[in-house]
Amino acid sequence: MTSDVSKAIAGVQIPEGKIDIKHPNQDELINEDELKQLGFVKVSDKQFRDQLTNDEIVALDAMKEKNPQLTSNFSDAFLMRFVFGRKLDPDRALLILENHLKWRLKFKLNEFDISHIRDFVLSSSIVTNPFVKDKENRGVAYFFPANIKNAGDALTDLNWYLWSSFYLLDLIQDYDVDYSREGMTIVEDFAGASFSDMTSMLMKGKVDMNVAMDAVQNCLPGRMRKVLILNAPWYIKILLKFAKSIKSKALKKVELVKVEDLDKYISRENLLKQYGGEIDWDYGKWANEVMSARKTYLNGEYIHKNALGLNGRRAEEEEEEKEEKEEKEEKGEKKKKKKEKKEKKNKEKESVMNDPLVETGEEI
Repeated sequence: MTSDVSKAIAGVQIPEGKIDIKHPNQDELINEDELKQLGFVKVSDKQFRDQLTNDEIVALDAMKEKNPQLTSNFSDAFLMRFVFGRKLDPDRALLILENHLKWRLKFKLNEFDISHIRDFVLSSSIVTNPFVKDKENRGVAYFFPANIKNAGDALTDLNWYLWSSFYLLDLIQDYDVDYSREGMTIVEDFAGASFSDMTSMLMKGKVDMNVAMDAVQNCLPGRMRKVLILNAPWYIKILLKFAKSIKSKALKKVELVKVEDLDKYISRENLLKQYGGEIDWDYGKWANEVMSARKTYLNGEYIHKNALGLNGRRAEEEEEEKEEKEEKEEKGEKKKKKKEKKEKKNKEKESVMNDPLVETGEEI
């Protein structure tokens, strides 16, 4: 169980006043025309809130009311990532937001631009397809440890490793609100990742994996719901066997699975072709287009058009409320007509009974 307290950012203070999380040269690092071609549109708080349910809006507003000084700097789309990440608990959402802002300061995320992580993204160490989900409506990301050796400087510098991870998270959460709401399923395929490769990489690198994992658990606005491990080598099996003796919520999410069993979790139409699925994903082409359009973090400022409009949960909820109202009105109308019919029948009966001809039995 995570404590929500990050040791990696101990001593970091959030400055008073307005907190700017944008890159100082952001206007030069984004291309609005290319973003539009990729389907991204700039959204207002009102447009974003239309994608939320009533309970989600209540939790978001509670978070903002508890600390207006901190939250007033950010859009609802950005803040909601933290609310989702802590299951609509506004207090814990605020704590993670504070951790995140300190983390951004310590690891200099405002200095990031795409040139720092291009090799890592194109190495296919992490492959995301924002248009597919698993059977639980969660986003899906693939991690290929064997490809990390092609990731340039990302694994020899902690800042670059964290920058890379957050860039991909920021990107995927802009595609669909459900990636924040439902979380992600991670498929880790260890095929070709030898023990010597992994240890050599960690020994040579400057990446403290404890700090990296601390960031994932306590500083990033995301939810890792399930980890499916494919082609697990002996050292991973031993590590997991040892880890089972430690009570951990995170470890309960980890499963060793066979390739042929992946379709139990991800339908074939949403599964990569190399695993017997139907997705033939040109990841490199997509990644290059995305990195050309957005060379830094956008923090929920732009949302993919597929995530807006009638696709929103709020719209679905309102449609359900509308249907319930119409059904209620229809029942009320039927009841009213039935009552009117009964009253009419009673009046006719009363009229007949009061007819003097009926009373005397005389015929006309």
